[in-house]
Amino acid sequence: MYVLRKKISGKGLAMFTMGMSEKEGYILESYNNSLGLITQTEIQPEVNGDKAGLDEVAFLDGHLYAYFIYVNKKSDETDLFYQPVNNKTLMLSGTPEKIAAIDYESKGKQGEFKYNISKDKKTIAITGIRHAEKEENEQFHVYVFDANMERMWDKDVTLKYDSKLFVNEGVLLDNKGNIYMRARIYNEVVKEKKKGEPNYYYKILSYRNNGSDYKEYSVNLKDKFITDLGCKVTDDDKLAIAGFYSDKGTTSIKGVCFMLVDAESQEIIKQGSKDFDASFLELFRRKDINKKKDDPEIYEYDLDNIVVRSDGGALLLAEQYYVYVVTTTSRQGTLVTTRTDYYYHYNDIIAININPDMSIQWATKIPKRQTTVNDGGYYSSYSYAVKEDKIYLVFNDDPDNLNQTDPRSIADYTSPKKSVSTLVTINSDGKWKKDLLFSNKEEGVILRPKICEQSAADQMFLYAEKGNNYVIGKIML
Repeated sequence: MYVLRKKISGKGLAMFTMGMSEKEGYILESYNNSLGLITQTEIQPEVNGDKAGLDEVAFLDGHLYAYFIYVNKKSDETDLFYQPVNNKTLMLSGTPEKIAAIDYESKGKQGEFKYNISKDKKTIAITGIRHAEKEENEQFHVYVFDANMERMWDKDVTLKYDSKLFVNEGVLLDNKGNIYMRARIYNEVVKEKKKGEPNYYYKILSYRNNGSDYKEYSVNLKDKFITDLGCKVTDDDKLAIAGFYSDKGTTSIKGVCFMLVDAESQEIIKQGSKDFDASFLELFRRKDINKKKDDPEIYEYDLDNIVVRSDGGALLLAEQYYVYVVTTTSRQGTLVTTRTDYYYHYNDIIAININPDMSIQWATKIPKRQTTVNDGGYYSSYSYAVKEDKIYLVFNDDPDNLNQTDPRSIADYTSPKKSVSTLVTINSDGKWKKDLLFSNKEEGVILRPKICEQSAADQMFLYAEKGNNYVIGKIML
């Protein structure tokens, strides 16, 4: 197992995030199967003797590669280089090789690179997105490489959509090197609503057969507005597309839609939609200004994950998320000060199990109330893993909630230091139970759910930190 960590001057270590200042660096670590530390090395990439900024480290079919950015002001380019990493010493080996470039105008307009790895870990797609000005069509360059970093294909793309109205919500790369982009497209202005009506729609864009075959998949319901959309590529070359819909607008949902599309022909193999039933909506009756007694819709849920089952059905996971901004102004004599606080809410999780015939087998809610201030939800949200017919969720919670299943009586989680790490197991019938993983206070570290992930079919990687201390672990599922 390999872990990339960001070293922040004066603040110890934190898990890898993009960007680097001169006082920061990156630590690459390797661990054995018992999670014992084997090797720890600081990565310091250079190009022609000049420092470069590490952008990503990827593991492809047994090979480790470092990707780093070098700003070439002579050619007004942001260049992307790669260099192999020795699996044992974790030292950079060989020489840097330039593989991509985007226009550079200034530090605030240098664009970025995004990375996507195929499910079999044998292919990587790198999308170079340059800074766009007003009234320009959306442009990007896609590069697809195999596990030996041999270029399979690349393509310079200019779309018919205005760059300011086009939002790339995620790229999928299949095992054959085909890419699929999920896009949200606004009408005329970037607003959720215009004149009281929803103002955006979704498209799936695909580049197949080494980028030569471009197609667009329209996703819509005739009489309903799709508020959120997710997409997965199946192993048999199909697109599983799922979403939430509403009769009201952009922040509430009334039901779920699902379709299975042949990726090559664009033929819709099956599709369906279903309103949430009364028993599911009853789970949301509580003293909450966001939910009125007879309201048929629920609010502020984001579709996070789609798990496609082998029988043609699917599991959807969503979380209630919103940010509440409070600005206060105070006056002392002639001095006026203004303070703005951001309240991050990561609340209930809903799980929806869709049958192969597009009906809803069951839908359930796992109550969770996480509210923190001015921290970006650093220790909030959740992670998940799936093994056979069970779903596992991990998140931080108030210790009083360990034995509490009534959504109306759930305690708010507001202090990461006093929280506990919780494991929820959802069974094949939708029933769930909650167990204690560990006490964050007793262990002296706090779980980082956004970083935890399923690392193998039968295990889940865990990461926790506090100050200079950090712990990695795993759950055997």
